[in-house]
Amino acid sequence: MCACLLILANKAYADDKDSLRELFYQGNIYYGENDLQEAIDSYNKALNCGYESSPLYYNLGNAYFKNGNLGKAIICYLRASRINPGDPDIKSNLAYARSLIQGGLISLKKPWFIRGFLRLTGMFSLNKITSISIFLYVLLCIVIIAGVYIKLCKKTFILLYVLISIMLATSLTIFAVKFKAQVTQKNAIVTKQETDAKFEPLDNATTFFTLYEGEKVQLVATNGEYLKIKRSDGKQGWVKKTDIELI
Repeated sequence: MCACLLILANKAYADDKDSLRELFYQGNIYYGENDLQEAIDSYNKALNCGYESSPLYYNLGNAYFKNGNLGKAIICYLRASRINPGDPDIKSNLAYARSLIQGGLISLKKPWFIRGFLRLTGMFSLNKITSISIFLYVLLCIVIIAGVYIKLCKKTFILLYVLISIMLATSLTIFAVKFKAQVTQKNAIVTKQETDAKFEPLDNATTFFTLYEGEKVQLVATNGEYLKIKRSDGKQGWVKKTDIELI
């Protein structure tokens, strides 16, 4: 009886997965016919039903981009990149979309070693760097045990220990950065063509600075229908919730 129920459950799950893929493929057909709004609706239906993949976010980003929704497109490219950070097409489209942000990207000049480390960090997804860290930890344990019980050559043991320890420390640092960026730190993209960041969470408050569609901000606090955000240059202000979307 239990086996039959399990088979039926697996069949239902497979059928659901197939129907979600159908929405994705239907979206591709609409996109190919340049029926962008129908493509966007099909992709979003698949997402709302729990189907998530890098190609889905990438195609949805392309549909939003061609439909003139720059902020939404950047959000989708970033979500696709989170799943598959090494994909060159995602990187290329994201870079091009960002180049169209009004006023350009605001970025502070960082030292070369920090820029290099951030580039290295961008090559891994959170799941991938987690797996690598676990593997290196297990490998380090094996090397230590081998050094104690199998009597490895002292120089060989020290060399292996140092190399694996450095790689493990690096992977754990990358994990910490990725975890902070994706789990503990809430980032969002401006989805409105232009929005004012105010000194206070009030409609009649004075504008501090202006944000443009596609800009990335970090969420700091919430007050009613307003969110306190921090721009990449450190400036903070209050914007309406409806003007930004979490990545």
